[in-house]
Amino acid sequence: CTKAYASPELLARDKKIDARSDIYSLGAVMKEIFANHYSRISSRCLNSQKEKRYANAEELLSAFNHRGRPLKVAMVLFVAILVF
Repeated sequence: CTKAYASPELLARDKKIDARSDIYSLGAVMKEIFANHYSRISSRCLNSQKEKRYANAEELLSAFNHRGRPLKVAMVLFVAILVF
């Protein structure tokens, strides 16, 4: 949990941490890996208001699919995050 990847609510030690905190961290990694290629998706992941982020991984994957990108891209990203 480094400041660059931690959600604002995690840094604030909010007791109501949920999947959206992980979505924030994933958005930070996406921004580094994909730069501007998925900027709209990563920006939503990195929203400081957790209510405006994707609610869970399923919703995030759906966003990838709606952009016309194969599900494989998203799955590779998730697997990479889980491994590291």
